Amino acid sequence: MTQACHQSRQQGIHPGMPLAEADSLLDRGLPHLLLPDDPGGDRQSLSRLAVWCHRYTPWVAVESADPSADPAESLFLDITGCAHLWGGEESMLRAIIEDLASHHLQTRGVVADGWAGTWGLAHFSDHLRPASGSRTNHSEGWVVGPGLMEREVLRLPIEALRLPADKIDILHQLGLKRVEQIEAIPRSSLASHLGEDTLCRLDRLLGRAPESLMPIESTSAIDRHLCLEYPISQQQQLLQSMDPLLTEALSSLPTGHGICRLIVTLKLSDKEMPAVLSLGSCRPSSSIHHWREMTRLSLERSPLRQSAEEIHVHIPSSVPMEWREQEMFTSGEQRDTRAWELLLDRLSNRLGREKVVVAGWVPDAQPERSCSWTPAMTSTRTKRRSISDHSALCRPTQLRPTQLRPTQLRPTQLFEHAIPIVVGTVVPADRPAWIQRGRDRENLSTSWGPERIDTGWWRDGPMARDYFRVELMGGERLWIYRDLQTKRWFLHGVFD
Repeated sequence: MTQACHQSRQQGIHPGMPLAEADSLLDRGLPHLLLPDDPGGDRQSLSRLAVWCHRYTPWVAVESADPSADPAESLFLDITGCAHLWGGEESMLRAIIEDLASHHLQTRGVVADGWAGTWGLAHFSDHLRPASGSRTNHSEGWVVGPGLMEREVLRLPIEALRLPADKIDILHQLGLKRVEQIEAIPRSSLASHLGEDTLCRLDRLLGRAPESLMPIESTSAIDRHLCLEYPISQQQQLLQSMDPLLTEALSSLPTGHGICRLIVTLKLSDKEMPAVLSLGSCRPSSSIHHWREMTRLSLERSPLRQSAEEIHVHIPSSVPMEWREQEMFTSGEQRDTRAWELLLDRLSNRLGREKVVVAGWVPDAQPERSCSWTPAMTSTRTKRRSISDHSALCRPTQLRPTQLRPTQLRPTQLFEHAIPIVVGTVVPADRPAWIQRGRDRENLSTSWGPERIDTGWWRDGPMARDYFRVELMGGERLWIYRDLQTKRWFLHGVFD
């Protein structure tokens, strides 16, 4: 007996039990099914499930890529950069477990920092809780906070080290039951008595040593290869030779599907590292003209060192394209949206993906840290903003000086580095009355504040400031603050 379902375990059946004994314990009044052990079939089913999990993250791996190893029963999902799309790690884990439960799969899921530690917690931890509101599917999930994995892993039994059974028996005979007892042994003694593999597995379990896994590629991947009759160095000739490959690869896409990424690998005649062109697009496209143009721009950015002998075209995956009903009179916003995306495609493939970025908001109390820069292609593909949407985020509110209200809390222009100024205050409220920038002193007509912004002691470089929104006699509106630690004043932003 290698595996047992939840109902069987309730009847006293557990893995490792002889089949005859397990059959005698089964309740004859309940339907049951005994299936022969098929590790190869289980691995194939798990691989198909890994492909299905690409809807959550593009990086999914099966527990072991070696068919001769122990039976694979786990999937590893790298959710880096994906959790926020599901409302956080807990919401994402709950959605995954509930989707698997809808396919009658019992799941124990853990979100943690390292592969080996996550595997150990999922298999041996008793902290798991029901993933949804009930235990009808007996699925459980647990999110381990950043930096807490080592503490939780030390509580696990030594079986979490995935050592051979004979070595586990030796450790039990020595009275070692938990990982924390192994960790307490000096490393020199541990290596000499139990072997280097025990030390290596301990480091992997605690997240101190990396562990490589091979992700499962989507079944929708398309590859086309061409060996050229003679080496080609001219860009125009290379693009002409590439056209049949691109046409064949794009024509192999499912109906109504397009691609957002295309990888072209060129094997060079000097036998060195091949030239790899990674092309991207904001919107899924199956147009041969579009991808030919993106390839041309990428070749202009990275000219070939030598002539090309072979061409390999790889499409990682395809996605459904967006279809909209055509209108007789297309609005200017729709035209601007498509023109904006085409411009981003051209600039990103010509200059480099990381060179074309857009600003985004970050929920951070410290103003200068409330902005992040992300590749424009990724940002546009995930959020589908149009030009007017981007303008709405950046467009200043046009207000006359008398219309400024306390609800307009943030300036439209924030300086990268705050400018030191001199401020005169009045008592007892200690409010600013005038400011001096350089040699000129300017009186204030009105001000709002203070708004206190501070960060915790655990943060690198904690700050504490009192911000004021002030209006000068000439109508200019500024955002100033007083550093509560140094008592100095600074100009941080300007209202348009």
